[in-house]
Amino acid sequence: MSSVLALLLLITLVLLIVSLVKPGLLNRIIKRELSRKQSSLGLGAILIILFVLIGITAPPNEKSGSKVKGETATQEIASPSPENSPTPSPSPLTSSPSPSPSPAKTVVSSPSPTTQPNSSSARSGCDSSYPTVCIAPPPPDLDCKDVSYKRFKVLPPDPHNFDGNHDGVGCER
Repeated sequence: MSSVLALLLLITLVLLIVSLVKPGLLNRIIKRELSRKQSSLGLGAILIILFVLIGITAPPNEKSGSKVKGETATQEIASPSPENSPTPSPSPLTSSPSPSPSPAKTVVSSPSPTTQPNSSSARSGCDSSYPTVCIAPPPPDLDCKDVSYKRFKVLPPDPHNFDGNHDGVGCER
């Protein structure tokens, strides 16, 4: 349908140009006496109508950028958590025992006991199995290569299986 309309658009455009250059030729074709102004207005109106009809009947463009959008959404979910986790850290640092495998990363281990009590109520969209970072619950199932965090605290159940050896630390490699 749109190819027929495009052909009509092309023919009308040619007739418009011919009527402006040599108005007598168009008058012989339609067997009626029209001035340049009348023929230009009539053909211009037909051109506008054809443009609108082509726009209406044209198929919509399909974009295949869904993979990039999914990756961006994962990054957006993951990025706010470092800003949120240091905020509640001044409360009870000694209330729960600090994990022994991560004494090298004191910055990561100090906010983890503090964030755990507040995580269930304050962190919407984050899985409670990962109290020090914000990782969305499944689906989709994520692997360590899909998240930017390394050596973070993991509590059971571990729905993404980030802690393969069950020592409480996720994505150690």
